[in-house]
Amino acid sequence: MQDWEVLAMNERSIRESLAEKEAELKDQIESLREAYEKAARDRDTNNEAVEGLQKALQEVQNLRKTELRRSVENYESQIDELRKQVQAAQEAATTSKAMLESTQKELERALPFEKEVKEKNLLIGKLRHEAVTLNEHLTKALRILKKGRPEDNVDRQIITNYFLHFLAIDRSDPKKFEALQLISALLGWTDEQKEQAGLARPGTSNSSLRIPMSPFRRTPSTPSLNSGINDPMLMASSSSNKESLAELWSDFLERESDSRRGSVPTSPPPRSDTASGLGISEGEKR
Repeated sequence: MQDWEVLAMNERSIRESLAEKEAELKDQIESLREAYEKAARDRDTNNEAVEGLQKALQEVQNLRKTELRRSVENYESQIDELRKQVQAAQEAATTSKAMLESTQKELERALPFEKEVKEKNLLIGKLRHEAVTLNEHLTKALRILKKGRPEDNVDRQIITNYFLHFLAIDRSDPKKFEALQLISALLGWTDEQKEQAGLARPGTSNSSLRIPMSPFRRTPSTPSLNSGINDPMLMASSSSNKESLAELWSDFLERESDSRRGSVPTSPPPRSDTASGLGISEGEKR
């Protein structure tokens, strides 16, 4: 009897112990279920957060790709524009180089002309100065001729210049005979004096003096020796004794002085025609 009671008590204690363990296990299971559910909720929340982050990351990546694509397109267009500008600059540089070479060639070709132009300008200035000087001499000679007696007014300086010009001419040059004829006409030599100078043959004293043509040219502002010889005044002097040579020479100088005043500013006379046409020496002009 006692054994059975002991066994029953043991079984009761075991049953109570198992019931307590069952309650503990149920509590553990409940807490684990709650922990699982909480973990599941956290998982879902984290999944949603991850999905949101992935979407945001995808949007950022897409936006960045779009910006990069636009930047690349912009840079490519700028590069193309810069390439076009570089090509245009190279073409312009090539054209400029060709123009520079052409300009240098033209400059090299124009350098001698520049020197010649300077020389011509200096010559023009000198000729203008000479023309002014000649005009002054003509005016001075005209005043001297008008003051004195017509038959005595023969400029000794002009005769001297013609005489020096006569001495400088070669003996074989026909101009030597022309210069001597002009000197004789200006000085009014007699027939005997002409025969002594070789201008007339013996026994031809009554023949009129014929002055040959001069090969000198005539410029717009300066008469040549030919114009002086063929002037109607000198022809009238050889055919008529009513008007003296000095009066004819005075009229000639007056006309030349008037013509010089109108022609000097626009057309300076050449030096060779001026010196040989009027017989003014280089020393007198200066």
